[in-house]
Amino acid sequence: MKLENFEEELREVLNEKFKQRLINLKKTGNIFSPMFYLVFTRLVELSSIMNDVVLPNEFELKEMFRTRKEFLQLDYNTINETVRRIWFFESRRDKEYDSSKSLEDFLYVIYRMKDIQEKIDGVILKNIREWEKDELAKLYFHMIKVFLEIDEEVNEIVNRSIRVDFIKMLIDKLLPSEKKEKVYELLEKLLKKDDDVIRAFLKGDYPPELTKLASHLDDLKKEDRQLVLKAIESLLIYTE
Repeated sequence: MKLENFEEELREVLNEKFKQRLINLKKTGNIFSPMFYLVFTRLVELSSIMNDVVLPNEFELKEMFRTRKEFLQLDYNTINETVRRIWFFESRRDKEYDSSKSLEDFLYVIYRMKDIQEKIDGVILKNIREWEKDELAKLYFHMIKVFLEIDEEVNEIVNRSIRVDFIKMLIDKLLPSEKKEKVYELLEKLLKKDDDVIRAFLKGDYPPELTKLASHLDDLKKEDRQLVLKAIESLLIYTE
């Protein structure tokens, strides 16, 4: 069993466009977790295989996939009605739910979930080399590991993004308005560099294109400058 190929095919299904939707959902605190949904449905299937509810053959595996579509597939009419009622509840309370801020991403993921699950089904069937319970279980355990890793990657991106927003907020509070846009631009250049460049910058070793950023930060009070630099330093823990 070539698990490397299996993992690569799973990641092609859960591609960068899908991951960007996950990032948007997490950043707005949306209650729906697509990765939890995927892990949950596949844990149910793994449990069926491990407990001999589903026998290790092609017919039973495909039947298990079919029953999941019947009993665990989200019904679009129900989703539409739920969204409509959420809007009604918001109008009554005169305040938007935080989850509504990422409603477009939520609906995109929900409406794609059936297609995503079917593609994952296809990847599983394609990568089965031996119709044995232990081999199927190995495949499922590896798939769940991939799902958890993808979720962790998304969490790291979101956590980094929150810290970048915090740095920008500090700059917004500490620098005069005529300097802010330029500093934002220079800060983006710094954050696109690799970790070694960022560490060097924090130690005072500036690449030529970032000397202006260092100059702007030097104009701050000592305690304010240290606060901004510590905030930049906090980004490094998510890439180590």
